[in-house]
Amino acid sequence: KINDELAGRMMGEYLRQKGHRRVVFAGVTEADCAVGRERRLGFVEAFAKGNPAAEVFFVETGFSFAGAYDKGAEIVAFGPTAVVCATDNIGLGLLRYLHELGVRVPADISLAGFGGYEVGAVSYPALTTIAFNYEMIGMKTAQGMLDLLDGQEMTSNNDLPLVFIERESVRALEGE
Repeated sequence: KINDELAGRMMGEYLRQKGHRRVVFAGVTEADCAVGRERRLGFVEAFAKGNPAAEVFFVETGFSFAGAYDKGAEIVAFGPTAVVCATDNIGLGLLRYLHELGVRVPADISLAGFGGYEVGAVSYPALTTIAFNYEMIGMKTAQGMLDLLDGQEMTSNNDLPLVFIERESVRALEGE
């Protein structure tokens, strides 16, 4: 599996460096250890580090585009400068909601996600994200299953590459 805590830390550090202080993390229940707990924990810790004015609010959206869209009003009510979405799909649902509301991304609210979905590159604005190499994840998982079938022990591996992709959906707040 990917290192979800590290992915969260990468995004938290990025938004902290961009000057954000009030952020909503739109995500899934903590019952999902990787996306719901580790990713959010990594984000919150890195975002708050050396940032005493940092505020992070959580809104549970589920994984779906529609779930994120439906939680749009709740997210906006927090008055965030940025919203971090646990997946790009959540980000795209919220992007649609914000567009319909007349909220400009990133001028009014910055938006970022995780996953590196191709559709995030063609959305407007293009979604800042941390990309995961799904093909490599699949290959390592398949090899692990083959090892198990061959009587070998499956080894834990979370050193898969994470690629930060800065696109158009986040703005810097320094000096504001």
